[in-house]
Amino acid sequence: MPAAKNLTAYQDLRELLQQAVEAPKGIAVDCPTKAAAINLRSRLYSARKAECRENLKRYPEGHVPHGSSHFDSLQIRVVERPEGPAVEIINTPAIEFNIRRL
Repeated sequence: MPAAKNLTAYQDLRELLQQAVEAPKGIAVDCPTKAAAINLRSRLYSARKAECRENLKRYPEGHVPHGSSHFDSLQIRVVERPEGPAVEIINTPAIEFNIRRL
């Protein structure tokens, strides 16, 4: 089944993404199987993409949120841990890198 395009279909996942934004380093969600973790990661990406589509309609071109998501700074990955698979939603601000001129 294709991913839902409606933003309201992802309300529960948007709450998870918001928790990750508010946590200094992000959050981890334990999953019963690796397949469940992969499915969750896919749905989280779809939720972020749905918000981008909604913001294309909501904000005019040139406005900062036009075509972007409040959750764009998050990195979402599946990890294998001794206690089982998990999805890490990591808060990665762009300023964490040392940028220098060449």
